[in-house]
Amino acid sequence: QARCERTLDFLLRRCRLAPEKCHASTRLGSDFQGVELRAMLRLQVDGRFLDEGSAELRDAGALGKVLAAISAWRHGGAGGSERCSPPHALVEVFYTAGAKLGQFRVAALQRDLVALGVPRPRLHGRALPGLRGEAVFFIYEEFECEPH
Repeated sequence: QARCERTLDFLLRRCRLAPEKCHASTRLGSDFQGVELRAMLRLQVDGRFLDEGSAELRDAGALGKVLAAISAWRHGGAGGSERCSPPHALVEVFYTAGAKLGQFRVAALQRDLVALGVPRPRLHGRALPGLRGEAVFFIYEEFECEPH
C-alpha cells in the first residue's frame, strides 16, 4: 500500500499527470512487488451529450467509432499482428449536474456498447466531476497474455 501511495505521489507531483488519469488498482498480484503502468489510448470521438439530462451522445456514430477502434486494436491495426485478446475499454463521464446523472450516463453508454458487441467483462466506467458534461473513451491492454 505504501509503495502505491508513493508511486501515485510521484506521478502526480513530479510527472504532473492529471489526478483523474491515475488510480490505484484494487487487484493485487500474488508475488508482484512492483508497480504496473498502462498506456491508455484516448479515442477521438465527440463525447458531448445531446442535452443536459440525456445519456444520448450528440454524435450518433460515436459508439460505432469506439467499436471500430476496439476491433482495429484487436487485429493489430494496419499491418500489425493479431493481439492475444481484445482490449479493455474505459468510459469516463464528466458531470456538472451531480454524480447520479454521471453514473446514469456511464451505465447507459456501457449498455449501448455491450449491445454493439463489446464484451461486458472488458468494459469499465467511472463518473468524475468536470467542467462540462461529456464522455471520454479509452482503450488499453491488460497484462494477461504471455508474449509470443
